[in-house]
Amino acid sequence: MPDVKLPELESEKGYGNEGLNKVNDFLISKGMTDRLLPGPIAEDDIAVAVYLLILSKWINPGQKTYRRVNGQELVCAENNGIVKIDLVSGKPFGILYLENGDYVIFEDISSVDDSELEFEANGVRLATIEPEIMPEYDYSGVVFAHVELDINRDIDEITGLTALNTNDKLSLVKGQCKLKLNHLGAKLEIAMSAIMESTSIRAPKYLEFLDTFTVHFVRKNEMSADVYASIQVTSEDFHEVEIDFGSGETEPVVIDLFDDQYLVNPNLERNIA
Repeated sequence: MPDVKLPELESEKGYGNEGLNKVNDFLISKGMTDRLLPGPIAEDDIAVAVYLLILSKWINPGQKTYRRVNGQELVCAENNGIVKIDLVSGKPFGILYLENGDYVIFEDISSVDDSELEFEANGVRLATIEPEIMPEYDYSGVVFAHVELDINRDIDEITGLTALNTNDKLSLVKGQCKLKLNHLGAKLEIAMSAIMESTSIRAPKYLEFLDTFTVHFVRKNEMSADVYASIQVTSEDFHEVEIDFGSGETEPVVIDLFDDQYLVNPNLERNIA
């Protein structure tokens, strides 16, 4: 499917059980309580969730009506939507526009065999919704049944996939979709939650020097950067220290730490997290 930018999309993530609780609280706050992630998880594992809410009225609100289908009376919406015909298949589509600028296409698949339908991992049908279509003026609008659904499923199709440039893999993916349609508008909610299992060594948040180490003092000259003092430090030298810098104030020198001229070794990696 095309890459669609949705500013309504919200997300939450975190590491370990603290991150897991944060993600679950995020899902609970959105009312998507069926997709909570189980714990505990390892400290380096990542919990993540995304949530999408589309809530909008139809530009042209319809009216409530009723239809009897297979002996069952259905509450329906009758709207002055647009009907267009696929020039290739001759199949009609119903189109209703939302106040937020989106539009909803209604496609009848009642006569299509399930084996002919392709589904993505999240259960959304893969359909080319930009067929060569033209308006069909024989229709006054569209009628559709009021809808309220709540679909939950574990998305096994993508578990086990690894993240790019790492060995981390998806160990669990859950999806939930809620949809409400009536004659006044539409409400769509989609949530996905996942656990990314860490199988690689993750760099620490801080590079620690808590044992024997060496301190190098470097002076940047016009043409080079020279080490003028190197001092080895051991654990015997560890003490709480106060330094008297005097009362005079000096103007700090602002430098670009990623400029090669300030690096003792200009070949050092620059993609510092």
